[in-house]
Amino acid sequence: MHNLRKIIYLIVAVVLMVPAGVLADGIIVPPFDYMVYETDQKAVIFYEDGVEIMVVSISFEGDADDFGWLIPVPSQPTVAKSSDELFVSLQDITTEYYDGGFSSSYHEGVLSDDIKSSVTIIETQNIDYYEVTTLQASDSDALSGWLEENEYNFPSGASSVLTDYIDNSWYFVAMKINAQELNSLAEQDLMTGHATPIEIKFASDKIVYPLKISGAMAYFNQDDSKPGSLPSYKEGKTGRSISLKANDVLYNSLANNFNSQSGSIAFWIKDADLSTPRENHEFISIVDSLDKNILQLRSSGEYLQFITTAATGEVLYWQADTNSSSAEDWHHIAYTWNVNEAPMIYFDGQAVVTKSTSSDIEVMPVNAINPTSSGSIYIGQPIKASPAYPIDGLIDELVFFQAPLTSEQISRSYQLGSYELYDSLLWSASFENNLTYTRRDGTSDSLIYFREAVESLYTPPSSVNLLLYVITDHKQSLPGFTNSYAGWLSKKEAEELAYNDQMQPWILPTKKKYFLTKFTRYMNVSEMKNDLIFRQASDDSVVNAPEPIDDTRRLNFNVVMLTGSFLTAGLLVVITYLLNKKEKNIPPKKKIK
Repeated sequence: MHNLRKIIYLIVAVVLMVPAGVLADGIIVPPFDYMVYETDQKAVIFYEDGVEIMVVSISFEGDADDFGWLIPVPSQPTVAKSSDELFVSLQDITTEYYDGGFSSSYHEGVLSDDIKSSVTIIETQNIDYYEVTTLQASDSDALSGWLEENEYNFPSGASSVLTDYIDNSWYFVAMKINAQELNSLAEQDLMTGHATPIEIKFASDKIVYPLKISGAMAYFNQDDSKPGSLPSYKEGKTGRSISLKANDVLYNSLANNFNSQSGSIAFWIKDADLSTPRENHEFISIVDSLDKNILQLRSSGEYLQFITTAATGEVLYWQADTNSSSAEDWHHIAYTWNVNEAPMIYFDGQAVVTKSTSSDIEVMPVNAINPTSSGSIYIGQPIKASPAYPIDGLIDELVFFQAPLTSEQISRSYQLGSYELYDSLLWSASFENNLTYTRRDGTSDSLIYFREAVESLYTPPSSVNLLLYVITDHKQSLPGFTNSYAGWLSKKEAEELAYNDQMQPWILPTKKKYFLTKFTRYMNVSEMKNDLIFRQASDDSVVNAPEPIDDTRRLNFNVVMLTGSFLTAGLLVVITYLLNKKEKNIPPKKKIK
């Protein structure tokens, strides 16, 4: 009896073990979790029923003011905030060690009349610390003008790239940093590759990643000198103003009636570096025909400076303390001078105490300024021989006079925001989307502007790392890319990848399962000649992922489980019957008398 019970229990145990053996190869033992190093470009794409949701994220080096991003898409998009959690979740799922690099990248305002008709603004919005503009263009020159006017650093040599997108009626999403929304934590996020990702949703016949525009980085090192090119204009103190950057050159020839011994120069300025302790920050430089200094007007830290050069080569300095300046506001600056008098510096309509840096000089001596009837006026840019910095900001209502204005005239002009037609007016420029300057007699001419080729501090990478996740109904392929992970996601797994601020899933999948494909590539910029179009792979084989449990295997499993259950129950019935029968056949023991 004891041996029979052991055999029966062994049979039951074997039967109960059968279903477990059917799915032994489906048990998941995840490998160790590795850190995914930051890549130059990374994106997550979810595609279903002809609609693509592309989430993009980027890290970059440099100041936030230099950040700009231009993304073309094949149809009118909607743009929203996404979550960095999405990339972290996909990293956890794919558990792929990726040794990437770190670098970056690319760069609103009122449109000038000459580009309004060719650039259509679809929408402007603020998303977290981004200023986002959705637009469409019908002309590459107009789009280049809009980008330049709105301070997006797109190389002029890459205009053909824009033409390709425009000819195919693509839209553009332009983004840059809203400095007022930026804090130290956000700056750290940007620098370390954890910037707020942006979700762009659009209709598309195929799954696409716009890579061709990244190839424009190859043009950044080319000579971008463009005599006669269009300057950038922005909202000014009154009307419009001109925006001048490090390599913008604006100048005019000295008029024959320019009086170097006596005069006034005034302007409105909004300069990003006006209040910083940065020496030799040039406003106006006047030079003779040999490019030798005559007069320099500049700031040096909290000081405004008036510098003259005599015929003997002697340089004289006068300066005034203006510690109330702010880079956020418009400021009015005026300089007046006359021989045998001390020059005067005015800040926001008020005379500032002006002192010579030489204690023995109180007034301008005769011939303190080298007299000349020919030469040039440089505006916002020092002469090449001067170790000074250009301005980085806006200039408006620039005026030159042949005689020193009175303090009352300067105060009145400050209150009005512009100048009256005083008899000593030489010329004035208001920068109303043009370079026109007007003389006292009503005649006009144009200032000269071009972008000077300078050595760039930005060296774009020759190659970048790409990391792309694609989630759709089947496995995808992409020529030239490494397919480092491919596997199935259940509907629940897709929903739990990330949540938005309303605690809703990033995506709301409608199907039971999706295929996740991960692509990586270290790619030379010169190879980025086409956008990436994903193809459906020949099969749904997995890569570095668990084998799926298909419907047939699941049915077989259920059949085996059900059969095993019936078999087990049947065996228990048989065993119970045999045990009961055996007990009935055992004769009763005789009583011992």
